[in-house]
Amino acid sequence: MLDVAIIGSGLAGMEAALRLHSRRRQVVIFEKEGTPGGLAQTHRAKGCLVDDEFQVISEVSRRMCGHQRWSSFSHELFLGALKGGVWAEGSALEIMGEGQQLGEWLSGLSIPDYPWTVQAASRAPVMALRYGEFAATQFFENAVTPLLHTVLDWPEAASRNQVSDAAGTWLDWKGVPRDGLGSVTRRHVERTRGLLACRQNVREIRSGATPSLVLHSGETVQAKAVIVATDEWASLALTGRQVPYRTKVTCWFRGPAPDDRPNVRLGWASAGRVLNTAVVTNVNPAYAPSEALIVATILLDAEMPFTETDVKVDLASVYGVDTSRWEMIWRRERRVPAGPALVFEPPPRGVITLQYPILDHLRAKLAGRQAARLAAYHSDRRYR
Repeated sequence: MLDVAIIGSGLAGMEAALRLHSRRRQVVIFEKEGTPGGLAQTHRAKGCLVDDEFQVISEVSRRMCGHQRWSSFSHELFLGALKGGVWAEGSALEIMGEGQQLGEWLSGLSIPDYPWTVQAASRAPVMALRYGEFAATQFFENAVTPLLHTVLDWPEAASRNQVSDAAGTWLDWKGVPRDGLGSVTRRHVERTRGLLACRQNVREIRSGATPSLVLHSGETVQAKAVIVATDEWASLALTGRQVPYRTKVTCWFRGPAPDDRPNVRLGWASAGRVLNTAVVTNVNPAYAPSEALIVATILLDAEMPFTETDVKVDLASVYGVDTSRWEMIWRRERRVPAGPALVFEPPPRGVITLQYPILDHLRAKLAGRQAARLAAYHSDRRYR
């Protein structure tokens, strides 16, 4: 019997495994894919670097790390900086200002009064609105709502603190690693090699005196405690909580550069349309040495088909250029929750789930450490 079984080899799962292993716990990470890393993986596609999802290293991480630790970390990753704020091209609106202030302001706009109210527009003018006058309804439709859907899969259910953290993460200084997002987890992958069991898909978690995992092969694995360190949708499904879903699609295109702006641009919070996009090579040319590399995120309703042509039409509108020559070189899809759990029961005794949303690499590590402490407690051993 294992002391702790961990499902998922993302940064949180690997951090939990390292913490437990260093304290002589018998731990195994079960990963359904052939390579570890979770959503923080980087691939080669037609000579370009592409990440599974468009994620950033944020100013929030810099403050939480402390100066010395951050300097070492950022030097190792060769971070290229995205400009603070976001660009909402649909209304020619640029949101400027100090990100944490904006985050705190956004957290007060709607919670618990979602959808956004026009009256909230006058509460805190902590940003400069450039390029003309805009009605409050335009501001919410073209900036606030797409922004929060960018950082929170289901913002209607988010707490004030989650909205504030999420908005602060994306509105403040942001960085993109020179060697791709996978460079963030590379060191953890090397250190957890002996603890990983790849291509081991967990089908079910069974409760009992001690929890057990049922693999797709039919094998059963018992453990004193289980950490579910997957994405939120998979975590809910594995622990018996049913939720409606949407599909998040991350697309990477290469082609002529539309501009030289180092900004994240917002699109629309409507299903099937581009939610956010950025020209990553304007920040880090190493992603694609010879051409521009553009990333776009789309949210689809359940069973809604993906249409590359529609995405290019949206991108043409966002950037104001002809996108017909852009070539899609990579696409990644995953399910995300689209509403509250329909059957919300606590996980079985001894099963620990992460605290979502996990907005960046540092919060993933902190979530992993917290899960390790709880797992050690459930395995009836002292953990300090």
